[in-house]
This record gives sequence, C-alpha cells and structure tokens, in this order.
Amino acid sequence: YLDLYGFRCINELKLEEFSLRERPHMIYQVIRNYLLLDDPTVLDVAAIETREQGIRRDAEQRAFAALSKSWSLLPRPAIFRWVLKNARMGVKNRENMRFARTRIYGLLREMLCAIGEHFAQEEILDKAEDIFYLTIDEVWDFVKGTAVTTDLRGLARLRREEFDGYRKETTAPDDRFDTYGMAYHRNLFRNHNAEAAHTTDGMLQGIGCCPGVVTGSVKVLHNPADDMSLSGEILVAERTDPGWVPLYPAVSGILIERGSILSHSAVVAREMGIPTIVGITGLVNTLSTGQKVKMDGRAGTVEILSDRIPTPPNRKT
Repeated sequence: YLDLYGFRCINELKLEEFSLRERPHMIYQVIRNYLLLDDPTVLDVAAIETREQGIRRDAEQRAFAALSKSWSLLPRPAIFRWVLKNARMGVKNRENMRFARTRIYGLLREMLCAIGEHFAQEEILDKAEDIFYLTIDEVWDFVKGTAVTTDLRGLARLRREEFDGYRKETTAPDDRFDTYGMAYHRNLFRNHNAEAAHTTDGMLQGIGCCPGVVTGSVKVLHNPADDMSLSGEILVAERTDPGWVPLYPAVSGILIERGSILSHSAVVAREMGIPTIVGITGLVNTLSTGQKVKMDGRAGTVEILSDRIPTPPNRKT
C-alpha cells in the first residue's frame, strides 16, 4: 500500500502535511482498526460491490417508478438513462482526475522535502520543515540566483511565528465573509448572515447522501494528529478527502460538516454502503467524542441523544 499510495495523506492537497511514506503510523492504526472489527466481512471487496449494486438497483427502481407515474410526450425513461449514464461517467472521470492530481502533489511534496533537507544541512534553514514557510518562487529564485532576499531562515522564522499566532486563535474565520478596504486591515472575517447550527429539539439537519439509520457514539476527528483508533463509531469531521478513505471500513456512519452529495466522502460512502450525511452546519462545534446520536442517512437528520461530553484537557489539536 505504501509503495502504491504512500503519497496520499489526510489533507493531501496541503503540501506541508506529511505523506504516509514519511509518517506511516496511520497505516498501522488503520490495520489495528481492521483487526478489531467484529464483522470482518465489511472488508470483503465482493461483498462491498454486491451491497453497492443493491443500493443502485433500489435507487433506479424508485426513480423509474416515479417517472412512470405521470404521462409525457417525451421519452422520459430513455432521457433519464442517458443522463444517468453520463453522470456516472463524469463522476468516475472526476475521481480519476483527482487521483492524478494527488500524485502530482505527492511528487511536488517529496521534491520540496528533499530541498528542505538540503537547505537544513547547509544551514540555510533551521530545519527541513521550514521549507513550507517559503513560497515556491522564493525557493526557485534562491537556487537560480534571482532572489529578492537571501535570508530564507529569517523569512521562515517570521512566518512560523505568524502562523503560530493563527493556531492560537480560538475562533476561525467564517467560510464566507465580506471585506472592506484593505483585506487584512480592520476586517473581522465574519459572515453576519451565516446560519447557526440547526439544533431544534436536539436535531441537526444536513444533506442525506447514503441511506441507513445508525445509533451510536461519535468520534470527532479534527486533523491527522488526532487519535485515529475507530471501532464502529460514527465518524464526525469538518471535511474529508481521499486520504480519509482507509478509515471508512471501521466506522458505522459518517457525518461531515462541509460537502455535497458529489463530494468525495459521499461518493465513496455510497460505494461502501455507509450511511452518510454532509453539509451539517456547525457540526464539529456541536458534537464531541463519546456523545451518542441517531443518524438517518436518507432524511439527513442527526438526533442528539446524550449531552455534550467535555473535551479532555490533554487532547491533541
């Protein structure tokens, strides 16, 4: 797996994230999760494909049944089949393109890490990881002799201090916001029209992506530094990418704050038959690890069954 997909990682489009080849501990944690599964058939590829085909047949039957209820001059079933065929082809091509893009990022990450190691050995930088506090142009210009400044160590230190300040902020900027005047001057980066988490009667609402009702404890994961041990919990995350997929067989359901029915987490979850809901506003700030919920992947609802559990003070973030 490391030979074929070692360039992948969680947050794989962030060059500063360590790949599986550099930090393979996640693979060992995934294997441990698999070994602890009560039902090893969830890892059976043939069973996964059979389950996916069953979900597909059920969805197609409901769609064609709905089309046959009303009369039309247009050959609606034939048009639907054509649209469906091309939509599936488009999704497949998109995922293949994303895989190729990830490989490109993996190669660039390995190249920059090698340059960082060389710069650290030559005492141009304090440590190899500081290469990611520089822009690519600054790295190339230093090598070619066209740099505006040659104090790369000073630049990296300055930006490390600035980013450490960002990490200490307790409130992240909103997803969407308006700015006035100079973007970084006197702007709060808040969306005053943003909707708060919808928790009426202890219920969260999102977009149902894969049907199924699951009741269980949630495991909230924020970043790759979190504890990735899973054993049948409902996975909760702000966002996912292909690097999260090895975790999926060890979960009973998936809840994602951001995304759509065509996001990667939704597409893969449907293939594996895992009940999934995306687009749940305020999800990660509402739930905490250990809380019990009941999720309905078809209706897109999450019912909170237990109170919020305080986060341990030594939790990694």
